[in-house]
Amino acid sequence: MRVSNGIKQPIDPRAHRLREVPQALEATSRLLGASGAILEVIDKPTQRPVEFCSVGLPDVARVPYIEQFAALNPRIPFALR
Repeated sequence: MRVSNGIKQPIDPRAHRLREVPQALEATSRLLGASGAILEVIDKPTQRPVEFCSVGLPDVARVPYIEQFAALNPRIPFALR
């Protein structure tokens, strides 16, 4: 249990794995000889990203991508079929 604002809440058993995502992306990037890697979790009904993690890309690029390009991303409809 964790305590937030004095209220006990169960700890999400997946939470520790979220900390491992950047390490996994970094390893994948090195393995493939890439300069960076991203992982997007897309909400099917809205076809919008709900999670976005990247390595090797500037943090300043994250917000414009999510707010502007993600809505136009031609890969999303094909990925959600």
